[in-house]
Amino acid sequence: MSDDFNKDLKKEMEDLEKMIEEVKRQQAEEKKKLKKNRPENRNVIRIDLAARYSSSVVINLIVSFFVNFLLMFGLNAIFHFAEVANPYILLAIAFLFTLSEEAYKRLMLKKYLSVVMYTMGLIFFLFNVIVVWVLDLFVFDRMFDFNDPYYPVFFVLALSFLRTFVRSAYVRIVKAMSKSMAKSQTRR
Repeated sequence: MSDDFNKDLKKEMEDLEKMIEEVKRQQAEEKKKLKKNRPENRNVIRIDLAARYSSSVVINLIVSFFVNFLLMFGLNAIFHFAEVANPYILLAIAFLFTLSEEAYKRLMLKKYLSVVMYTMGLIFFLFNVIVVWVLDLFVFDRMFDFNDPYYPVFFVLALSFLRTFVRSAYVRIVKAMSKSMAKSQTRR
C-alpha cells in the first residue's frame, strides 16, 4: 500500500510541476502581450508640473521665463501695477525673476524640504515678493517702479494664481494629448 501511495504522490507531484510550468509559460506570454499593447513613450513628452515644467533644466528655464514674461506683461497691461520705462525691461525682470526663483526653489527643495512642507509653500511666495521688491528698488531703480508700496505683494499674488491656472490647463492639455497618442498607437 505504501508503494501505491508513493506512486500516487509522485504522479501528483509531477502533475503539479507540469501545471506550475504551464502557469509560468502563460504568465510569460501575458507579459509579452502587455508589452506589445503598451504604448511606447518615445513620442510622448512627460513633464513634471509640481515644481517645474520639464526635467531638463534648460527647457524648464525657457518655459518658465516665457510664462513669467507673458503673465507679467499681461498683468501690468491690465492692472497697471508699475510704471515701466521700456517694455523690454519686463524681459529683463522676467529673466532675473525666473533665474532667482529656480535657484532658491532648488536650494529649498534640496536642503530645507521640511521648511517648505511646514510653510506649505508660502515661503516661495515670500521669496518672490522679496525678489520683486529688490528688482524694483535696487536693480531697475527708475526704469521699473511700482505705483504703490503694496503693489509688489498684489503683483506676486496675481502672478502666482495665474501661473497655477496656466499649469493646470497645461496638465490637462498634456494628459489629453498623451491619451490620444496612446489610443492612436494601440490602434495600429
